[in-house]
Amino acid sequence: MDGTLIVVPDASERSFDTALREEMEYLLASETFRKSPKLSQLLAYLVGATLRGEGEALKSYTVAVEGLGRDPDFDAQADSYPRVQVMRLRNFLGSFYARYEPRNEMCIYILPGSYRVRLAKFSIAYPDIVVRDARRRLAPSFQHADGSAAVAPRSVPPTYPEDNVIPVAREASNAAPSTSAETSGSGRGLWLLLLAVLVGIAATAVLLYVTMWKPELAGRARDEAPTLLVAKVEAPSDSQSIDLAMEIRHAMIDGFSRSWAFNTLEVHGDHHEEAVMGSYTVSAALSQNRNNSRTLQILVTDEAEELTIWSRNFPIDETKDVRDQLALALSKMAGPLGVIGRREFEKAEGRKLDDYSCLLGAFRTLSGKTFPQSDEVRQCIREPLKQRRLEAVRLSVLALKTITSSSQSERGQALIKGENLAQQAIETDPSEATGYYAMALLKYVQQQCEVGNSYAARTLQLNGYGQGILMGLASYIEDCDYPDAELFIERAFATMEPGDSTLRLSVVTLALRHDRKDILVSIGAAPSGAAGETDPAVHLSEALIAAYFNDIPASKRHWAAYVASRKMRGVTPDQLLQGTINSINTRKLVIELLQDRGVIA
Repeated sequence: MDGTLIVVPDASERSFDTALREEMEYLLASETFRKSPKLSQLLAYLVGATLRGEGEALKSYTVAVEGLGRDPDFDAQADSYPRVQVMRLRNFLGSFYARYEPRNEMCIYILPGSYRVRLAKFSIAYPDIVVRDARRRLAPSFQHADGSAAVAPRSVPPTYPEDNVIPVAREASNAAPSTSAETSGSGRGLWLLLLAVLVGIAATAVLLYVTMWKPELAGRARDEAPTLLVAKVEAPSDSQSIDLAMEIRHAMIDGFSRSWAFNTLEVHGDHHEEAVMGSYTVSAALSQNRNNSRTLQILVTDEAEELTIWSRNFPIDETKDVRDQLALALSKMAGPLGVIGRREFEKAEGRKLDDYSCLLGAFRTLSGKTFPQSDEVRQCIREPLKQRRLEAVRLSVLALKTITSSSQSERGQALIKGENLAQQAIETDPSEATGYYAMALLKYVQQQCEVGNSYAARTLQLNGYGQGILMGLASYIEDCDYPDAELFIERAFATMEPGDSTLRLSVVTLALRHDRKDILVSIGAAPSGAAGETDPAVHLSEALIAAYFNDIPASKRHWAAYVASRKMRGVTPDQLLQGTINSINTRKLVIELLQDRGVIA
C-alpha cells in the first residue's frame, strides 16, 4: 500500500482528489506556509501535477522550471536545486504535522526520491517523527493551523502539565477589558481586591522566611525542569532565507523537545516574543556571506541573570538536511550535561537539591564525575517524583545503575531488577528515550542482541542527539551488528567536537570497523582538545588513526603515552584496553591493527 487510501470519519465516498485539494488549501492558508512563499509555490505545483496524474512522471528539470521558476536553460544534472527544495518541503511538512493536526486526519507527504504527493495518517506518512503528548497543538481547544475549530483527535492524548513542548498563547497588549457585570459587582470586586492584597502580603512574607531564614526549605520546591524559549530565527528578507530560517527554527524546536533537561516554549500566532520569557532563551541569526555561504549564530541566554552563557557559529549548507547540520548544536545545548543542564546544576551548589537538580546530579554520577553533593544525590534519587517525565528519567537512572553497581555473584538478580525498572520507566512515559536506552544496555550486557538493537533503534528515534546516549550505545552496537551502524557513525561524528575524548574514541573504532577513511581523515586533522595530554582515550584514538594511515612512529608514540596513562604493568594488551573499550570485538580489532602495523608485539 502506498498510503493513498483515504479513510475520513463522517465523510464517506470522498475522493482522493477532493481530500488532497482540501488538505493543500488548508496548509496554504496556515500562517506557517503563508510565511514561506517559495515552499507554498512548490507544494501547489506538486499537488496540481499529482491531481493531473503527472506526479510519477515528474523530473527535476520540469520541477525546477515549471514549479520553481528557473530559466529554461536550467541544468538538472549539474544543479540539485529542485531535489533540495523538495527535501526541504518534505521536512517542512513533517515539522508542520508534528505541531498541527491535519484538516481531516490525513497528512500530505512526499516519499524520498519522488515528486508525487500522497495522503496518509500521520503514523504512516511520518513514522520517524516522534510527537510527544499533545505536541501537535499551538492554539487553544485543538484549533487547526488556519484558526478554525477542531475536535480533539483520538490519536493525541490529553494535555498534561509536564508536556515538554509548551505552546504560549498571550493576550494582545491592547485587548479591551471585559465589561460584563461591571457595575453590579463593583462592591464585591473591592473586597476581592483587598483580599488579594492581603494574600499577596502573606505570600511575600512566607517567601522571605523560606529563602532568607530557612533556605533549606526552598531546596525541594522545584519539581520540574526550567523553560526554554525558542525565539524566531533572524534572517535576510528574501524568501529563500526566510524559508530556511523557519526550517531551522522548526528543527531546533523538534530537537529541544526531545530533551527532558528543559521544557520548550514556543511562541505562535501573531503574538510578540517579548511578552513571554522562559528561564532561558535560544536566539539565532542566519547570515549570508560574501561567497554566498551561510552562517548561523546561536546564543543561549540566562534570562534571570540577563547573561549570554553560550554562543557558537555554525556553517549552514542549504543543499543538505538542516537537522543533520544542527546535530552538534543540539547535542551541546540539550541533555543533562549540556549547556543549560550544567548551568542549572551550578546554581544548585550549596543548596538542598530539588527533584530536577537531583536528576542532573545523577547523570553527572553516571558519567563518572565527582562533586560535593554526590552523597545527597544517592539519597534523593530513591524518592519518587511527581512529574511523569522526570519520574521516567529517575527510574531509568536506577536501571542504569544496576549494570555497574552489583557484584558478579549478584549480577543476575541486579539485571532482572534493572529490566523491571527500565520497563516501569517506559510505561511511565513512552515518549522519553532514557527508558529505552537503559533497556537497550541491559539487553546488550546480557548479549541479547536482537532485542537490544530494537530498543537502541527506538532510543535513537526518540533522541538521536544525546551525546551520553551515543557514547553508551557505541560500546555495544558493533558486537551486535546493529543494522543502521553507518547512520549511527554519521550521527555520532556530527555531534563530536574537540574535547569529547570518549565519543571521539567510539567514532574512531566504529570508523575502523567500517573502513570509513573519510571520517578518520577528518578526526585526524581536528585538534584533540585540552585534555589530550593526560586522557587515555585521546592517546588511544591518535595511536589508532596513525596506525591506520601507516604513520608507525606516531602510532608507537601515542601507544606508549596511552600505556603510561593507564598505569598498569605486567598486563596483556586486552587487559590494558578493558578500562577504555567495553566491546570484546572492538578490543580484538584494535589489537589486530596495532599488531599488523608492528606497534605492539
